Amino acid sequence: MDDPPADGWDLTRPIARIWYACDGGLEWPGDSDRPRAVWTITNDDKRAACAQQLRERGHGVMVWDRRVALCFNETESFLEWIGEPTPGSEYKWTVGRNSSSRRRNEVEIT
Repeated sequence: MDDPPADGWDLTRPIARIWYACDGGLEWPGDSDRPRAVWTITNDDKRAACAQQLRERGHGVMVWDRRVALCFNETESFLEWIGEPTPGSEYKWTVGRNSSSRRRNEVEIT
C-alpha cells in the first residue's frame, strides 16, 4: 500500500482500517502481556503526518526510528473504533499474544 500523503488528508475510520490492515500490526514488547498497535513509515514527513492524525483523534502516540505506535491503553479502543478486520488480517485485531500468533500462522498457511 502506498504511504499516505504528508498533508491534506484526515484519518477517517475507513482509511484507518485499511491503513492498519496493510501497514500496521500488534507487538508485545519484552514480556508484556498487553499489545500496542505499530506502523513502520520510512518517510519522515509522512510519519509525522500520521502521528499527528492519530493525536488529533485523541490517541496517545509514540514515535521512534521509523515507527509510530499507540500506547498500550490506546490500542484496544483504536481497534474497536476502526471496526471489523479486513479479510486475511484478522490476526492483527487479536490482542492475545498466543492467539494472534496462531491466527497469523493460519493466514500464512492458507
